[in-house]
Amino acid sequence: MTTADYEHTKTSLVDVYNGGVDAWNNEYREDLARTSWQLKIDNHTIPLVTIDTPEPLEKVKDAHAYQALRFATPPVLPISDPAATLMGSGDVNIADPRLKYTDSSGGSVPDVMRPREISLIVEDQGRTQELELPPIPLLQKEVKRSGGWKVCKYQHAGFYSGRGQSCTTYNVLAGICLKVSKHENGTWAFNSTYGGSGCSSRTGWRMYSWHRVQAPSSGRPPTIPDLQRVEFPDLVVRSAFDPHILALHMTAGKLIFAEPQAEELATGLVLIIIGSVAFLPACLLCYPIYRAYRQRKRREAYHYDHQADEVDYGV
Repeated sequence: MTTADYEHTKTSLVDVYNGGVDAWNNEYREDLARTSWQLKIDNHTIPLVTIDTPEPLEKVKDAHAYQALRFATPPVLPISDPAATLMGSGDVNIADPRLKYTDSSGGSVPDVMRPREISLIVEDQGRTQELELPPIPLLQKEVKRSGGWKVCKYQHAGFYSGRGQSCTTYNVLAGICLKVSKHENGTWAFNSTYGGSGCSSRTGWRMYSWHRVQAPSSGRPPTIPDLQRVEFPDLVVRSAFDPHILALHMTAGKLIFAEPQAEELATGLVLIIIGSVAFLPACLLCYPIYRAYRQRKRREAYHYDHQADEVDYGV
């Protein structure tokens, strides 16, 4: 691939991205800005806040600018919020900057492993709508076969059972990210563009992301103190037409345009340099041979010329 091919590919991608930015600025951002969202877990609700902080993206010449907009759970949940005790059954640690799995009694977490009814409530110009998600637990248990206790403990952070040769692992719900879109009839729905209703190709466009926690050596489920360092899962709601979503799709989650083509170009240049360096010793070794060959040819030519001069043309 030449530099011209790389520049052409990158320019084409940026043109597509600019088209998405223009559509966002002219139409889709305003649709999302007119709404308000709430997260509902069981019978408790948490109002989502608007975030307009721009997100990192490769600085590209001629790329159009846009104003970001998304909804997310508050950075600090109010202690008086009834949802503050959803993750455990006891008191909330006020000193924590974020709500965490805390329980003054140090009890177990069967309630955290119970699937929760989760939904989003959206209000759009006086019209209220509820979007339901599949029930999901905040702590997920998984049992699978394992090749040995070392692999189970050190690679998977699990508990190994020699009797069943199984490895038990626990994953805490770390975040929920959803992309939504508005239909022509004015209703909102989850958008499965690119293969799922999630927000990033990094997660395979899945809605949920998980964090692995170390399984206790006792073989029992983790206790609340075991989960104290795990924060309340973030929830983010984005428009399916958000330019950031488009950029993630176009760059395979790396936010660098035409990166595969750039890697091919860089690889080609490196191979040329390596080839040139590797060929140089061969040239140096061949030069004495070539020089000796030229000298031998000159001597042969000189000898031939003198023989011709000494030829006797007499009768």
